[in-house]
Amino acid sequence: MTLLEDKLGRRLLESEIGAVDTLNDLSSEQLDTARRLARAHRAAATDYLERVVRRCDFGDAAPFVNDVLLGDAEAATWGVADVLRCPRYTLCEVLAQPASIVLGSLDAIEGERWWRRRPRLASWWAEFPSPGVVVRGTRYWQRHEMPWQYDIVLDASDRSDLEPVRDPAIELRRSTASRAVWAVRLAPIPADVDALARALGLPVGAAAMSRDGHLALAGLLVELERGLTPADWTNCRWLEEMRAHPEALPPGYRAPDEAFGPDLAA
Repeated sequence: MTLLEDKLGRRLLESEIGAVDTLNDLSSEQLDTARRLARAHRAAATDYLERVVRRCDFGDAAPFVNDVLLGDAEAATWGVADVLRCPRYTLCEVLAQPASIVLGSLDAIEGERWWRRRPRLASWWAEFPSPGVVVRGTRYWQRHEMPWQYDIVLDASDRSDLEPVRDPAIELRRSTASRAVWAVRLAPIPADVDALARALGLPVGAAAMSRDGHLALAGLLVELERGLTPADWTNCRWLEEMRAHPEALPPGYRAPDEAFGPDLAA
């Protein structure tokens, strides 16, 4: 007998498996069963939800248990949120692709263009602000179906951190430069674009990096030359500066826009 069967007191019927499309569609009877399971054993409740709901995996079920079954959130509206939808590319992919291609991955997205979360040193390790589209009222399951995009769920504090982006191409180059510093932070940053590209794992050759990728790294080197970002950035140095100036701009956001080249339309 499985843990679920033990806590449920019976076998799960074949007709119950995949009977519900989303967590928002659970009936009152199914919610009562899931709540009883959650109070007895959280793992049994998550197993039940994963089996009964088609659009549900552990990453959905676990917070649903906390928020709805053991909390006071409404099942019908759980997981509905405004998000900032951003392009999802590796650093080398961003360096190799024109900004028009990277930003173009959001062309089909209906929403409010262009926005970013305010870059700050305190959260530099967790995210690299990237230009994105604000999409209102997304469902939890919609955020699993976008291989070239990722969503930042916006709570009340996040909304106050949203800033309009004047030039998405320059903003993307800044984000790329910031990611580059993080990627090579354990060694001194090379002083020319080609050497920095090699340190980042980009193949050697003129065709390996787009013009936008080159402008991103060139803008970063301007920060180094002007002393705005140290060339020997390390974890210790970052932690020291973060504690002293948590709201300061991270690397990649310290030089003026001109350092990162012309805008996308130029």
